[in-house]
Amino acid sequence: MQSLGFRLRGTRGLNPRLKAAFNTRAVVADSTHESREYLYCYSSPILVTYASHFLSLVSEYLYCSSSLVSEYLYCSSSLVSEYLYCSSSLVSEYLYCSSSLVSEYLYCSSSLVTHTSACVDIEKQKKLVFLTRQLELLSQKQLSMNDYCFALQSYPKCNYEQLRDFLVLQCKCKLQYITSSIDKDQVLREAFDKVQTLQQKNVFLLVDEVQFRLNAEERSPSSDLCKEAAQTCNRQSFDSDSFVCACSGSSCDYLEEVSPPPDTSSYVIVSSDRDNARLAVSSGVMDGQASAGQWTVRRLQESLLRSYFAPEGIRYSLCRVPIAGSDFSTRPYSYDDVEGDVDLVNFALAEEDYMYKLPLMQRALELVSGTSTLQIFGSPWAPPGWMKENGMANGQGGLLPEMWGPYSNYLVKFIDAYEAEGVPIWGITTQNEPMTGFEDWPWNTCAWTAEDQRDWIKTNLGPAMVDAGYDDVKIMVLDHNREFLPDYPSIILEDPDTYKYVDGTAVHWYSDAVDYPDKLDATHDLYPEKFILYTESCEGWSGPPHVELGSWQRAQNYAVNIIDDVNHYSTGWVDWNMALDMEGGPNWVSNFVDSPVIINAAVDTFYKQPMFYAMGHFSRFVLPGDVAVQSTISEEDGNIRAAAFVNDDNNVVVILLNTADAELSVTIQPDAASELYANLLVPAKSIHSIIFAI
Repeated sequence: MQSLGFRLRGTRGLNPRLKAAFNTRAVVADSTHESREYLYCYSSPILVTYASHFLSLVSEYLYCSSSLVSEYLYCSSSLVSEYLYCSSSLVSEYLYCSSSLVSEYLYCSSSLVTHTSACVDIEKQKKLVFLTRQLELLSQKQLSMNDYCFALQSYPKCNYEQLRDFLVLQCKCKLQYITSSIDKDQVLREAFDKVQTLQQKNVFLLVDEVQFRLNAEERSPSSDLCKEAAQTCNRQSFDSDSFVCACSGSSCDYLEEVSPPPDTSSYVIVSSDRDNARLAVSSGVMDGQASAGQWTVRRLQESLLRSYFAPEGIRYSLCRVPIAGSDFSTRPYSYDDVEGDVDLVNFALAEEDYMYKLPLMQRALELVSGTSTLQIFGSPWAPPGWMKENGMANGQGGLLPEMWGPYSNYLVKFIDAYEAEGVPIWGITTQNEPMTGFEDWPWNTCAWTAEDQRDWIKTNLGPAMVDAGYDDVKIMVLDHNREFLPDYPSIILEDPDTYKYVDGTAVHWYSDAVDYPDKLDATHDLYPEKFILYTESCEGWSGPPHVELGSWQRAQNYAVNIIDDVNHYSTGWVDWNMALDMEGGPNWVSNFVDSPVIINAAVDTFYKQPMFYAMGHFSRFVLPGDVAVQSTISEEDGNIRAAAFVNDDNNVVVILLNTADAELSVTIQPDAASELYANLLVPAKSIHSIIFAI
């Protein structure tokens, strides 16, 4: 899934070339492939013929009679008759697990019930998921409270974070089997196998794989889950110029809250470098004079999502999702593959949406709730093949003119469907890389000339969005490389009837090495009211090695490009994939690339690459609404790059990059009206987020 962005408001009389809004965001690309490794999907209702497996399980192993359940878990008799379907009353009040309930099998400390804010909104068709998870754990002869309450914490509407935290941190559970003549393991295996055969796509359980196995007496009830996890990077090297930080379901390096300095006499600096640090927090004292030198899905899935979106993560705030299939899907598909269905009677989201994309985005929205924002935009790679000139998702060909209307309605229906699932759409791009469709392109594409796209927007897409009530959904044109600036968006925006529907221009980074940032300036100068947003970037796309674990050079390339782009009016910067496998996929056409996070499913571990931390220096410290301001570098030799931002609290954030192989002396004056300076020795190959009070 993605990266970051920014958005301007005021300019404080600053250089008008830097009035670009900087609204830090992150993109969720379709990195949900292979999510079967990290996502369990169970279904119900369970057939009555299988109920005896569960009831006998409870009576044989937990000695939980219906009266026990009713008395100690506040479960009504109807709850038991529904095969222990868990109603909201199960945890809406305290989970009074009396020791007498489980005196020989489950030892739950009384601190289990010190929190009451968990939500259990389990629909009737999801009966027995609670016992289903218990069956799996029991068959393994181990049970933690975190897993014991798996079913309760796994539904999108539940307060997953609070429930998981208090269960994991405050409970100690052990299961001791009684001696019995029956083959318990066989009974459990058979019952669980039958449950697995009843899978259906409308039940999604995001599995929390944080296996802490905590003892209540060894942890304070007020312990914070994230602080209890390993705070230091678990360094692993893969013959590159730097290292990765390896994360498991129970250990990952998170970042504590970073507060701005109390006054102008000091600063806070967060640093990463090639050789040692990853988001290391320190502080310094301002000097009265400048120094000589330059101014220069399972548990693992939860850890990964927290690393990107949670308060202790790098706080991505913008996500991109492909509209139907992309090259990083495992197959080409659309939302209506019934040829000739111009009324879209057969339109429906795909299995990939219900099983992977939506649950991930729903969880991401939960993680940012209350602390930050998360905006999501969609990008189409191709319309249904039957709407195209060549009848295929890929290859050479554009949209048939008679399909302009149906395809506009198709995009509206996508927004409808995601909104109905609790995932609001902030914006859409009109077509991913429209110029590729004029070639025999190997993966999903659709050719659009700027003239055709101009006419389609004003006659079909724009009116369809307004009629559906989505006039506030941002429409972005181009969604391709700098090489097509400013001509492509200019042709579209010069028509006043199209101009009123378009909000911005989306750009990809793949030609940036030869097409310089002045093309961004030219685009902005022509239409300063329309924002520019970088919507796709990645390393490893031009050839082997696609994945280069631990590459600092690739992190530096990210930082250089972000700094250049935001200093030339880009209001954001979006990575392509949030996570890929060790090969750089899956990808149905083997178009493998690199990613800030690489998942090694064989060892249940993911690697945070240097690119991840480079992204975090922006997404964590340049917040939505911050204003990009002009920065000046004197005695410039090309090794020091910087971007500066002012936030609502009147703090200045400077992102500073040293690309040299040597330590450099840098002096920063955050406020031109004040003779206060930060004199720094900046390590070789390093990036820093520095916070000043002004």
